[in-house]
Amino acid sequence: MAVGLSAAITLKPFLRYHHPHFPKPIPATLPFSPLRNSHHTTFLKTQKLSPFTVSVLTQDPKKSTHMEIEDQEQPSPSPPQVLSPKLAEKLARKESERFTYLVAAVMSSFGVTSMAVLAVYYRFAWQMEGGEVPWSEMFGTFALSVGAAVGMEFWARWAHKALWHASLWHMHESHHRPREGPFELNDVFAIINAVPAIALLSYGFFHKGLFPGLCFGAGLGITVFGMAYMFVHDGLVHKRFPVGPIANVPYLRRVASAHQLHHSEKFDGVPYGLFMGPKVVGVIFTVLLLGLQGVRIVECKVAKELDCLEYPAISCRKHTAFLTDFGGVGDGKTSNTKAFQYAISNLSHYASDGGALLVVPPGTWLTGSLNLTSHFTLFLQSEATILASQDESEWPTLAVLPSYGRGRDAPDGRFSSLIFGTNLTDVVITGYNGTIDGQGCYWWDKFHKGELKLTRPYTIEIMFSNHIQISNLTLINSPSCDIIIQGLTILAPIDSPNTDGINPDSCTNTRIEDCYIVSGDDCIAIKSGWDEYGIKFRMPSQHIIIRRLECVSPDSAMIALGSEMSGGIQDVRAEDLTAINTESAVRIKTAVGRGGYVKDIFVKGMNLKTMKYVFWMTGSYGSHPDPDFDPKALPNISGINYRDVFADNVTYSARLDGIANDPFTGICISNVTIHSGDKKLQWNCTDVEGVTSNVYPRPCELLPEKKEKIECPYPDDKVPIESVQLKTCSFKSVSFF
Repeated sequence: MAVGLSAAITLKPFLRYHHPHFPKPIPATLPFSPLRNSHHTTFLKTQKLSPFTVSVLTQDPKKSTHMEIEDQEQPSPSPPQVLSPKLAEKLARKESERFTYLVAAVMSSFGVTSMAVLAVYYRFAWQMEGGEVPWSEMFGTFALSVGAAVGMEFWARWAHKALWHASLWHMHESHHRPREGPFELNDVFAIINAVPAIALLSYGFFHKGLFPGLCFGAGLGITVFGMAYMFVHDGLVHKRFPVGPIANVPYLRRVASAHQLHHSEKFDGVPYGLFMGPKVVGVIFTVLLLGLQGVRIVECKVAKELDCLEYPAISCRKHTAFLTDFGGVGDGKTSNTKAFQYAISNLSHYASDGGALLVVPPGTWLTGSLNLTSHFTLFLQSEATILASQDESEWPTLAVLPSYGRGRDAPDGRFSSLIFGTNLTDVVITGYNGTIDGQGCYWWDKFHKGELKLTRPYTIEIMFSNHIQISNLTLINSPSCDIIIQGLTILAPIDSPNTDGINPDSCTNTRIEDCYIVSGDDCIAIKSGWDEYGIKFRMPSQHIIIRRLECVSPDSAMIALGSEMSGGIQDVRAEDLTAINTESAVRIKTAVGRGGYVKDIFVKGMNLKTMKYVFWMTGSYGSHPDPDFDPKALPNISGINYRDVFADNVTYSARLDGIANDPFTGICISNVTIHSGDKKLQWNCTDVEGVTSNVYPRPCELLPEKKEKIECPYPDDKVPIESVQLKTCSFKSVSFF
């Protein structure tokens, strides 16, 4: 015999306070006793249990009577329910509160919507003025509005958990208690979030340009999120006003169900977000990771308009200042020597606090010699020019270099270089292809007239220092020589005297890359002291890397080693070199009395056009600083390696002149092709020793062809400077120092 069980269970309302100080309610239990079988209809007494009310009816299904059936088919009418005055008053008050909030929601929605639509219309109408469409500005506005709307979900998720359910619980608690009146204290948060939205919209509306456009987009995104939050959270979830067809959107219904968990005891009150569940958040993070590179590209495209510039450097700086902050005037007439000195002096105080960056804005900045400081970056913006003064009173004088014993132009001292530094560490001179103009005509004219009493200044000179980077600049009209590392364009008239492009002098660990040089002298000249002074000073140039060099120098060499090489030159590695209309490719210059050495030189991958010599070595470059040089001091030239060379329109293949009784040894030349139309190309060789392989035209007898093909060596190991990686640094148009 079966027993039927009918139960009606009614949940009593309860509150769950999501705060660690509120205890959890004790779950109720419903103890049931076994029911006895009976042939008669039996009514069990209902038992009231908290929090349930349970009614149980048992009967024998086979004992139904007609009377019972009739009673089931014709139930007695229920008596009319009469609400108590207190309950009726409460319902009326709730309806009034609901209507009040509805009016407020509708008014704010229509007001905000109309203002936002008008603002967007007029903002884009301004952008379209003049017929030119600012696509970057419009795209930035749209992209940031979407980004801000999505980002507000993450802000709300974090703030909800970290603030509203923590330090601001005394305000947010009103949202988790029965509401008395149409509003609650928690509504203040909506006003707080509206403040930045209004500020951003106002700034973007009343100002033109990319940055105001981005501000406008951010404010618009915050506004859109706020309206969506009000309709879904207040209307759909908490039913503070009717939302119409929104309630039928499946995704929003799931959103409402998820948020209702937050107001129950399940999962300890999670989730804290509203629109996005874990799966949606995961998808967004995946898209963000995949699109990170694209975002960086967009950032770079708008960086100039934002004046937020990125640049590669060995060190980034914590503090930034502009030359104009120190009274600089970029009119090309006003002297800025004191402004530069004042700026560098002030910024030197930040050497131990992340260093400082001095920005030279667009303009022409006339100045005399500058003395740099450590942990410092000098940055020239695009269209910025540092113009060397022709007032000699703005050029301090220095003693002669100890490794030279005298000046190049005059026996006594020398003028300080335009940009000078000594005993420094961690210095960067770079920019967005800004220009440093040495105004060399003034000095060249005095040189030709023999009026110089001191040696001419260089454009850039850094002495006895380490961790130096000079890059991404254009140097023109140098009075004498320049020192650089990476990405420079150096221009000087081809008839200007002694205007070497780059002079590493007694330098160790130097990397020269991606430079274009037009010069009146050697494009790169590696040196290390002069005769007895260089021998005594004993500071060699070594571990030097030269890559991707382009040179034009009709009267000199692409790369010269010497002639001042008395301190020694060793381990120079040069590759991927191009020379056009240049006297020679790689030239070694020395003489009796120099002493020192040039050894372990490795060159590969030269492309040469319109050259006088491809290979040139000379042991009779006979200038000396004074008559006291030692004629017994003979240089050691050995281990010179060239390979993979193509040359066209050449006058002579090679001129290799060693020193009698002191030959240049260990020369290796392989895989070389030299063309010059119908002209017979000559190899002139004296006092040299070495081998060749696969060289056309046939070399001289002192460099015999190997029967088996060989490849001249080029080191596979790395010198220390090659491990230095440049960082991506940035600065904004506002200085924070």
